[in-house]
Amino acid sequence: MNLQKEITLLPQPHTIRLERWRGTSSRPVKKTGKDPGGRPDEYRIELNEKEILLYASSGRGFQYAEQTLHSLEKKYGLAFIGMIEDYADIANRIAMLDLKRVVWKKEALLRHLHELAEWKINCCLIEYEDKFPYESLPEIRHPRAFAREDILEIAGYARDLGIELIPLVQCFSHWEYILRHSSYCSLREKTGSMQQGCPLNPAVFQLFCSMAEEVIALHQGIHSFHIGADEARLLGHCPACAEKMRREGKTALYGDYLADAIRFINGKGLHAFFWGDFYRHHDHLPQLRGLQCTAVDWAYSEKSARVKQVCFPRIQGNCAVFGTPETAVYSRFLLPDPETQTLFAFPHRKIVEADQIPVIGAGNITTPENILAHVTAAVECGSPGVIGTYWASSNSLSMPYSVYELRKSGTALLGAAAWNCAFEQQEKNTFFERFLQHAETKLQTPEELKFLHSLEHHFASQPGIPEKIPGDNPVSMKLKMEQSLAKFQHARFFDRQSYDFCDLSHLFNSTLEFNTGNHKCDFTDETLSFLPPGEHACCGIAFLLKHRILLYGRQCKATPHRENIRCNLRKCKAVSLIQSAVGGSADENGKWGEFRIRYADGNCYCEPLIQYDNLNAWYQPLPGRRVRIAVMESPRPSLRLGLHQFTLLNPFPEKELEEIELESTSDGVIALAAVTMISPHELNPELPDAVNTVDKIRRDMQKCGSSMERLLFSEVGDASAKELTGIALDSMKCQIDEMEQLLAFCGKNRGGR
Repeated sequence: MNLQKEITLLPQPHTIRLERWRGTSSRPVKKTGKDPGGRPDEYRIELNEKEILLYASSGRGFQYAEQTLHSLEKKYGLAFIGMIEDYADIANRIAMLDLKRVVWKKEALLRHLHELAEWKINCCLIEYEDKFPYESLPEIRHPRAFAREDILEIAGYARDLGIELIPLVQCFSHWEYILRHSSYCSLREKTGSMQQGCPLNPAVFQLFCSMAEEVIALHQGIHSFHIGADEARLLGHCPACAEKMRREGKTALYGDYLADAIRFINGKGLHAFFWGDFYRHHDHLPQLRGLQCTAVDWAYSEKSARVKQVCFPRIQGNCAVFGTPETAVYSRFLLPDPETQTLFAFPHRKIVEADQIPVIGAGNITTPENILAHVTAAVECGSPGVIGTYWASSNSLSMPYSVYELRKSGTALLGAAAWNCAFEQQEKNTFFERFLQHAETKLQTPEELKFLHSLEHHFASQPGIPEKIPGDNPVSMKLKMEQSLAKFQHARFFDRQSYDFCDLSHLFNSTLEFNTGNHKCDFTDETLSFLPPGEHACCGIAFLLKHRILLYGRQCKATPHRENIRCNLRKCKAVSLIQSAVGGSADENGKWGEFRIRYADGNCYCEPLIQYDNLNAWYQPLPGRRVRIAVMESPRPSLRLGLHQFTLLNPFPEKELEEIELESTSDGVIALAAVTMISPHELNPELPDAVNTVDKIRRDMQKCGSSMERLLFSEVGDASAKELTGIALDSMKCQIDEMEQLLAFCGKNRGGR
């Protein structure tokens, strides 16, 4: 009886022809150099009555044969006769580990490298950022950076596992970890931004070369190096760059620098990878032709290789839909299929190919469907590689996304699908179950895995929480607490007379499409047109939305940088704003502007508007420490937009008010939609029992914090574990504190029950 369907391994071999055998399972294992075929990492295992023969033409082929044999024995024993024939669908199976923002423990990193080898992943793209022990650049090095001996141990261990490391050092963009330091301020492309270095400043290229040389020196035997270069959003801001862009265009400014960086890496005998998002808006980078480089088309939204519609900025509205005239114009990139009425989900890789530059795709392990889509496309395109990215954070100054341990099943799928794509496509609904059978993990059920992979962010509050939350891990515990708080999300704490809506009609200067008179904004392609007019509530506070907004900021010439709002109430207990940052950026300290309350006696209270604290961005909105998501919508798949709510308790409620003043102090734009002044009279009679809910959540928070720290201590340094736990729970703690203080205005504080 052929047991092809009864035996499941991870990855699954392509061909299993085994039958049960009643003889002894203990037989000698012998290797032979006979070539089983020419496909990537191909091997064959023959089990006869006398011995077990392994066939392969490379050391890695033998490694995978032994690995499969070990997995078979561990799960099913070796009482079989027959044959296993196997190979990889994709030659280079590349997992990315991002070490920015949190401090990884070396032991955890080594453990995860071992797991990559078990999943037959043969390359690891690794971004150390400030965790690398730079000797010539001590200011950049994190206090808890790895020692040189640690890097040598990591590189040697990966080599022993058959994993080639591909170090990533950004060549000039995403330099927040560098440009935050005063000694490197002069390298910034834009004075107030730490995101990007100036490509025309020779010191920027020299710094990149110095960093790359140090990293290469500790990674002997590597063949490739990644130079980053993604999201270079500030091109053309400094006078010299602006002049070059005026004369020669953005392609010349970006492409010339990129080519120099690639030549430097090629000069070290290494192939260069770079992120290929420049091709989303540009067709050519002629400077790269003839260089040894590969573009990486990262695209994290797509969940299938063939789709009905796909994001494509060359078409008005940024969306290509099957069957439209606009789509037909770009058919050689979108590859429309009349039979299925679908488009190719990754058209930008076709644009790169048309520019005669090699390209591979990259998905995000957060979304397993995205990984499977990229692998499927890679197999269909005959691609030599595919990448599964893990991002700890968007940059070194922003909030961490997640812990790799809770995402690694996405990496396991990368290995399994890139090895045997057809099987994983056929059995995609059983992957989490199979993963749990073969992997060491802190999770217990497929439902738990599926649920955690549905979360974009493990540490920020989640906007949509299902009724039933599986598992008892700390992330699920946190979500259950958020579920308890959610009953207050759209409820008013007080009666209607307690809220006064400030009239902003005479101040509104923009439509929801960001049109300000004769000026159309240039900081986004999206709009706030989904905002629902009328009265709403968020976290106990009522607010009134209309069809227009007030934009204030220094980036747009058409908007004021400061506005004053008259107060209807002479006294109030709190003021609540519905607003978000919609363009530009905060200053280097994360400050966007100031919120001032001016009193009739001439005094003023000033509250700085700080990113991740009391002001957040509208794009893919996240809660902050003291700011909540008030309104949110998904105008297209995978994209969330919204506005936030921040409530400031009046520090001097006994004083008479004069006005509220809002000012942008950074190179940014803020959209204000509503202002509510709160003077509580009576509790809303329909309000649930907030006091008892708050008490229970406080107790649950202590348990969750301890559980979360225990999970994190095995992965990251103690300081990072405490920081991540604080990030996860501080927002909830602030919300509970705020609820208590607001409820206390009506005499319902905890001590007065």
